[in-house]
Formats: sequence, C-alpha cells, structure tokens
Amino acid sequence: MSNKVKLTRIESTHNNLRTDSVKGVCFDFPVVGEAFTMYGGTLTGVSGVRAIITSSVEWIKMVDGDFIFKTKNSLYELEVGSEETEQQVEAR
Repeated sequence: MSNKVKLTRIESTHNNLRTDSVKGVCFDFPVVGEAFTMYGGTLTGVSGVRAIITSSVEWIKMVDGDFIFKTKNSLYELEVGSEETEQQVEAR
C-alpha cells in the first residue's frame, strides 16, 4: 500500500536532489540502515515518474507523526498524508 508523502531537504552537503521538496508516494517509511525510496512526478511536466533514493538512513526522529531522518550527507523531513500532499498527488 502506498503512502502519500512530502519529502523536504532540511540541509545537505550536495545537490543530488534537484529541488528542496518532492511530493509523491512511498511504499515503506524510513528504516535505519536502509536507503529510503519514494516516487514523485517528473520535473519536466512530461508524463512519468521521478524516483528518489537516499543513502542509508542513520537515525530517525518522529515529530507529530512525521519523520525527521539523517542520511550520510543530508537531513530530511518526511510529512505523511498532509492535506497539501494529498491534493498534489491526487491531481496527477
């Protein structure tokens, strides 16, 4: 089952994620020791899917039902099922 999410880069030592925020879906939530994967729309507006795969998750903190998690080079917030996220995903 997929989960509607919004991933926001809080800080990073690289620019591999071309935007600071991505709305889409994930099938699994972040797990320490594993890469996090989610899928969103393309940046070009052309039909397709954009896959986002992080490096291994080092730690996770839960805040009001959302995830704050650290990878090797980045810190992210993953908002789960927010109204804004749901509207964006349903529009596709």
